[in-house]
Amino acid sequence: MIGVKTEFAVRLTLKGPKDVKKLLLLYYRLSIEENRWGYGAPNLLDIPPQGHSTFLMFLVPRL
Repeated sequence: MIGVKTEFAVRLTLKGPKDVKKLLLLYYRLSIEENRWGYGAPNLLDIPPQGHSTFLMFLVPRL
């Protein structure tokens, strides 16, 4: 497992503080060796490093 940090620009906030313009998402991905699991492997988040994709996120604070 490899820890990854991805920064997002906030375009719209539906609930909560409206002054947040950026957020940092911390998540994990499989290394190349671990990604050979195939069928039955966990479905982890995969965000491509290039390009500008749009995501709809429902976030809760880490407890």
